[in-house]
Amino acid sequence: MKVIFLYSIIIAILTHAEVTPWELKFKAYVKGLPSDVTELLQRTDKCNHWGGEEPYDKERANEIAAAMKEARCDFLEEDTKSLIKKYNSEPKIVDKIKNFSSL
Repeated sequence: MKVIFLYSIIIAILTHAEVTPWELKFKAYVKGLPSDVTELLQRTDKCNHWGGEEPYDKERANEIAAAMKEARCDFLEEDTKSLIKKYNSEPKIVDKIKNFSSL
């Protein structure tokens, strides 16, 4: 019985993912926002991250390109405009979209 209990504690410790301060801030920022807006802001973050990475060799350049493609960074501006238009009558949501980069 003690072995099972200890094993459970070890598994819980090993599988516990630490949440970063930025993740906590992001979670608070998107709280109550529609899922399509939250998804857009997650993509925005990924595109900002990967767009600032240095492609110091071909492998790294390929990794960056794949991540940018997966996040659909080429469509980010168009998708942002679309959601701003969709939520035009909800200024709090529009404000969150427009001010996200300053998070």
